[in-house]
Amino acid sequence: MGSLPDPSDVNNPNIDSCNSLPVKSNQPTVCSLSPEMDVNGRTSKISDEGVIPTVHAFNVLRAAFNNTNLATDTSGFSPEALIISIRSFSSSYWEVRNSACLAYTALVHRMIGFLNVQKRESARRALTGLEYPSLHPFLLNELRVATELLNDTPPQHPESNLAKVVHPSLCPMLILLSQLKPSTIASEAGDTLDHFLFMPFIRRCSIQSNLRVRVLASRALTGLVSNEKLPIVLLNIASELPCRENQMASVPVDMNDQKPKVLFNSIHGTLLQLDSLLEANCRNPADFAKRDQIIGDLIQVLAPRSWIGKPKLCPCPTISSGFLKVLDNALSIVRTCHISENIGPIWNLLWELSSDCLNVEATNGLSYYDPSVVELRKQAAIFNCVCQTSKEVIEEDFLTQHKFSPPVSQLKVRKQWNHTCVPVSQINRICLIQLFSSILLLK
Repeated sequence: MGSLPDPSDVNNPNIDSCNSLPVKSNQPTVCSLSPEMDVNGRTSKISDEGVIPTVHAFNVLRAAFNNTNLATDTSGFSPEALIISIRSFSSSYWEVRNSACLAYTALVHRMIGFLNVQKRESARRALTGLEYPSLHPFLLNELRVATELLNDTPPQHPESNLAKVVHPSLCPMLILLSQLKPSTIASEAGDTLDHFLFMPFIRRCSIQSNLRVRVLASRALTGLVSNEKLPIVLLNIASELPCRENQMASVPVDMNDQKPKVLFNSIHGTLLQLDSLLEANCRNPADFAKRDQIIGDLIQVLAPRSWIGKPKLCPCPTISSGFLKVLDNALSIVRTCHISENIGPIWNLLWELSSDCLNVEATNGLSYYDPSVVELRKQAAIFNCVCQTSKEVIEEDFLTQHKFSPPVSQLKVRKQWNHTCVPVSQINRICLIQLFSSILLLK
């Protein structure tokens, strides 16, 4: 049995009081149970009295907002709870971040509802930002903080690129904005609740190297643009695409370079935003003439930039595929118009670009397998087969029915409209044969 320490040594600073106590090897010492330090030398989470209660508080919030019987009583506290949840995404403790994420999911489902992507019914059920005016200044300030450093990176040091760092609250805010629908009420000049104020910060996310951030930013843009501002926004975004291939760079260039360069990420983000606006916003105007005018003006801007869809000039297959998707979406919109003069130019441009994609070698000079090249060729094969087959059917139909044809002026309109009205039974066989033969070339 060990002896007690000498009382004269109690105040001696050179003697460790913990080591002088008799302790068994399988029992922790008093010093090891100190709440200040854990076994790894880090600050113990138990010492922070706010961690565990915060986790429990978020769990209670999640249970309360998930309860349908309490929906009426808790609806008034949704904005404040959402603000707290988004701010907690920046916590240094993963327990708090995890519980805040669960509470945030419950709040979004309670405030907006589930996102039904397949049937697009969520667009009719979605809310506008005017439903929760208290969220507007918070989201605006958080977006400003989350995106203010994206363009402040010195190009001489790409390894310290701050644009690669995603702010913890950026993705939750983009997800929230992407599930809102644009307001039908036009905002007045100087309105503090105008969602168009978010536009510069959402557009800045297009340069992010993170693909998911660019996708979320493109979806968030659809709820900020009203029908009145849609034509201007589309033209401004499309005008940012470079007109020549020598204006594009894969990495940041030197500041001394006099020629402006556009990054691949910026071009891809711009194409994603154009595609989202065409898919979600450009189908809203009930006036067919307005739709046709919007698409016509957009094609006038995209036509000089068609090199983006040519693999020989654009070395990035993902960007070329995005350009083809924008043209395909524009073509599907003008299909809804009764009579449109833009179907022919879009059809010819899409056919030309898809043919160029198929004529390029599958490997494109690469020694490794690139799935983006294969995906581009598959997409181009589908576009090329449908366009070419439809034109063959149209010409055959024109030759067999020329005796009973209307005047020449009506034939032009009819031929343009028939680009999208070819019966499926007439093109199925030829289209499938050409599609399979084109896909076989990928191997």
